[in-house]
Amino acid sequence: MTEMMVQSPGTGIMRAEEAREMQEVKAKIYLAKEFARDVDYAMRNILRECENRALAEQAQFEFPRGGETVKGPSIRLIEVIARYWGNMVSGVKELSRVRQPDGTEVATVKAFAWDMETNYQDEKVFDVPLVRATKKGTYRLTDPRDQYEMVANQGARRKRACIQAVIPGWVIDQALEQCDKTLEADKGKESLETRKEKMLAAFQKHADWINIEHLAAYVGKEPDKLSARDLVRLTRVYSAIEEGFTKPETVFGQETEQGPAQEDTQAAQDLLDMAMGGKE
Repeated sequence: MTEMMVQSPGTGIMRAEEAREMQEVKAKIYLAKEFARDVDYAMRNILRECENRALAEQAQFEFPRGGETVKGPSIRLIEVIARYWGNMVSGVKELSRVRQPDGTEVATVKAFAWDMETNYQDEKVFDVPLVRATKKGTYRLTDPRDQYEMVANQGARRKRACIQAVIPGWVIDQALEQCDKTLEADKGKESLETRKEKMLAAFQKHADWINIEHLAAYVGKEPDKLSARDLVRLTRVYSAIEEGFTKPETVFGQETEQGPAQEDTQAAQDLLDMAMGGKE
């Protein structure tokens, strides 16, 4: 008697999808080899983008941590570089989701970047508890949109670290240098006082207690001595706060008076560790 193996429809669909993905990967590798990147052309495009003030203002983050100053390229700059560098793929993919005994869902997510010319790739697999920590406590995220944004937000930082590991360091360094030049060259278009006012207003959107004295103290100056170069540094600090790497209270030494919840502080630390290629 001949035994017949019955294959479920779901298994067949999965295998077909895997075969399709494999064919797409092979096609991308073939095209990358056939149309290898022109490094000079890529760099011209990257540096041209860095002449845009809007990008230059968000290109780099900076903030104090453990008595040192942490600096790095922002997510936005890294994505611009990756777009023009070409012949690479990157992304964030949710692998699975598990409900814990307390009802909390935890998503297992992979961020990755792959240079198809050199065949060098970097990936990070991490867990994202679908909860939000606030000063009033921690609560579960049940709305699909909130869950998606939580995964996407944390995934973007890991993806940034993966892309940074794949793209040559000198490419990123030249882009950052051009962004600094852009900010310096633009200083004549507005008065220094106007730029100070706009900078303060931007910080106050995150914490209304911030004043010009806080900004000046960060760069070690008196308020009336702030220079265009100091404002460039403060722009980097603002980017760090925007990207969730630090809190205004931490930057300006106000933890005891206005301090964020412990959960918020730990979450920001975890994001920084991942983004800088630290703990898994």
